[in-house]
Amino acid sequence: MQVGNVPTIHNCCGTHPVANGDVPSFLDRLNEELAKQTYNDEDSLGTQGRLIAKEGLHLVDGLKQGYGVTTGWNTPDTLAYQMMEFNLFEFAESKTEARLAAMTDLLIDKEKLQIRSFEDFKKLALKETSEFNEEWLLAEYNLSISVGQNAAAYNRFMSEIDDFPFVQYQTVGDSRVRSQHQKLEGLVFNLSDKKAMKLFPPNGYGCRCEMIQLPSKPDHVTSGNEAVEKMMRSDGKWKDSQFAINRGDLKQVFTNEQFYADTKRMSKKINDMSFDKYHLEAYDKFKKDLKPIKLDKSITEDNVSELFKVTGKTKGNKNFMGFEDYFERKLILPEEVFKRHTKGHYIKEERHQLVPHIKNIISKPDEVWLSRENNKKNQTLRYIKFYKNKTIVVLCEMNNTNLEIKTWFEMKEEKTTRSGLLIKEKG
Repeated sequence: MQVGNVPTIHNCCGTHPVANGDVPSFLDRLNEELAKQTYNDEDSLGTQGRLIAKEGLHLVDGLKQGYGVTTGWNTPDTLAYQMMEFNLFEFAESKTEARLAAMTDLLIDKEKLQIRSFEDFKKLALKETSEFNEEWLLAEYNLSISVGQNAAAYNRFMSEIDDFPFVQYQTVGDSRVRSQHQKLEGLVFNLSDKKAMKLFPPNGYGCRCEMIQLPSKPDHVTSGNEAVEKMMRSDGKWKDSQFAINRGDLKQVFTNEQFYADTKRMSKKINDMSFDKYHLEAYDKFKKDLKPIKLDKSITEDNVSELFKVTGKTKGNKNFMGFEDYFERKLILPEEVFKRHTKGHYIKEERHQLVPHIKNIISKPDEVWLSRENNKKNQTLRYIKFYKNKTIVVLCEMNNTNLEIKTWFEMKEEKTTRSGLLIKEKG
C-alpha cells in the first residue's frame, strides 16, 4: 500500500544518530495497541493521540537541537521556530492517519474475501507500519535537525543583511557529498536573490551542506537563475523534490506535499481526544491530595495594572509582556488582553488575582494540550495547573506573528478543557 510521500534516505551525505533510541520501541508498542483496537473496532483515539504526541515531540527534539536558542520575543527567528514546531505536530498527525489507513486496509483478505484472523492481521499490520517507526523516522529526525540548523542560520543572516548581504554555499567536503551538491561548492549568493535562496540547505534528506556568511564583498556573485540551472542539469528531479525551497523562509520542516496523508479528518478527531480517552484520572479523583492555590486579595481592579511589566512592542507598536514556558517557548501577553481580563465581570472571576500565577502555570504545568479551539485554523496550547480548590488554565494561540496568551481562567468543563494532543503530562 502506498502511504504518503515516503522519504528516500541517502547515505552519501551521512546521517545523525536518533537522539532517543527508546522512541521507536515505544511507538512499536503503541502500534501494537492500535492494531488490536482497530481489529476489535474499539475506541483508539487515546492511542492515536499518544502516537502523534510522542512522534511529534521526538521530531521537535531534533528541530530544537539544530535550531538552538532564539533571540527573544517577537523576533523572526522565534516565529520561524515556533511555526516549525507546530508544523511537526501536524506532520505527525498525517503519519498516524496513514498508519490507521494502512491497518484498516489489511482487515479483509481480498483474495479470500473474508476478515483475517487477528494473528494474521496483527503480523501484517505491524510489518506494514514498522518502517514508520524506524527508517522513515530516522530520516525525518535528521531532516528536523538539519532544517533547524539552517533555518536558524538563515534568520540570523537576514537580521544582518544590511551589513553582510552575501553567503557562500559549503559542503562538508568528504567522499559522501552528492555530486549535485558538489557543483554548488563555493558559489556565492546575495541574500536578496530569492531564486538563489531556494538553494538554501538542506537540499535533500541527509544533506549536511550549509551557507556561511561572508564578511566582505566577493569578486563574483552567482545569480539564482544560473545556480538553479546548474542544479537542474545535475539533478533533473530536484525542482519537484520538495527541496527547491527555503524552509527557513517558509517556516516549515515538512511541506504539505510531504505529509503522509491529509490531516483534515485527524484534526477533527483531536478535539475529541479527551483525558478519559488517554486513561487519565478525573480531577475530582486526585484533587484532595493537592495544595490549594493562594490568591493575593490585595490585588484589586485599581492596582492590578502594576503587575503588567512591558517587555517589548509588537509589529503593531503595542506593548506586550513576555513569558517563557517549560519548553523555552516564547509567549507574549498583549497589554490589551491583560486590560480586558482585569476589569468588569472578570473581576468577579478573580482573573486579576490569577495574574501572578501565570508565570508558574506555563513554566511548571501539570498538563499541556495542543489542539484547535472551535475548529479554528490556528493551533492552541492549554497549560493546566491543578490545585486542591480549583484548576487554572492559560490558553495560548499561535498566530502569524506570535505565540500569544489569549486568556486564563478556572476550569469548568473538564472534558473539553483536558482534550487534544497531550504533549506534557505530570510525572
